[in-house]
Amino acid sequence: MTSRARTCRPGRLARCAYVVVTAAVSASALASCSGSSGATSAAAGGGTQAAAGNTAPTITVDAPPNASSAAAAYGASSGMFEQAGVKVAMHTHQGAQSTIVGLMSGAYPIVWATVPDALAAQAKGLPISIVALGDQGTPGQIRVLSRSGSGITKPADLVGKKVAIPSPTSSCALAVPNLLKAAGVDATKVKLVTVPQVDHESTLRNKVTDAVCTPEPFQSEIKQHLGTNDVLDVFTGGNKGMLIGAYVATNAYVQKNPKAVTAFRDGLTAADRKADADQSVVRALMPRYSGVSDQLAKSITLPTYIRNVTDTAALQSLADLMVANGLLTARIDAGKSFAAPAPSGS
Repeated sequence: MTSRARTCRPGRLARCAYVVVTAAVSASALASCSGSSGATSAAAGGGTQAAAGNTAPTITVDAPPNASSAAAAYGASSGMFEQAGVKVAMHTHQGAQSTIVGLMSGAYPIVWATVPDALAAQAKGLPISIVALGDQGTPGQIRVLSRSGSGITKPADLVGKKVAIPSPTSSCALAVPNLLKAAGVDATKVKLVTVPQVDHESTLRNKVTDAVCTPEPFQSEIKQHLGTNDVLDVFTGGNKGMLIGAYVATNAYVQKNPKAVTAFRDGLTAADRKADADQSVVRALMPRYSGVSDQLAKSITLPTYIRNVTDTAALQSLADLMVANGLLTARIDAGKSFAAPAPSGS
């Protein structure tokens, strides 16, 4: 049995929302709605809570309500995680702060994070593991947009300008410099500034920044509300197919809950495959998950949801790109970034 989303909306899109995907989550688990630092009782202390009268554990996953995490939300609402042996509740938030902060504080057992964020945290020695990869970029999914009439229409026009990005370790932070270099533009002369993605529209409208690098569905809302120029299509050229998001847990949680982690991975695999094969299931979810209109949900550009959620080759490719762009100081063995599967018979 599923329940409808509970959403707190100070702005147009959900800044704080619970997409509660199973009736087993108690009312007390819904009591808090406090943004990126909020926690549910199901996730308190980073643990996995078994639902009353049922041996399947419940995992609360913290994620931004964008297209990248929508496949997991679909898997939760459709029962795919339960079929794999775990119940999932999605806690969604907006903000520029890394979700890994909430992970390390024990607020959530699993969080969605950008892959660069996860790899950078591991490189700094944080005891975390990637449970599963989530999605890869497709052309049109994230664009750098400028205001109509700004004179900014091509990569060279961004020199000396400010571009809002969702976080310092977002896909934009890695992909935009890559595209600028490919276009012969000195990327060091373009200033990337961190702005929560929910604020990108007002930032652009009020000329706080000259351009924004914004993911769906926020990108489509900006284009709908403002006159804009498409300056860069982020997932083109050498960035096509770049990994975007992953689901991450602490090493301690993985070691304590190997069966739950494996079940989550299996459930996400099923959800990703369905969402990738039939985009309508995600489009139907987006209005209540992200707060966009039904009409907009039908037209937004969705990512490619990964069918092999432990694709070491894809992860290694992105890690090597991070080294080339100075986001990692040394090459890493990406295969060691993944959580180990549950032992047979555990």
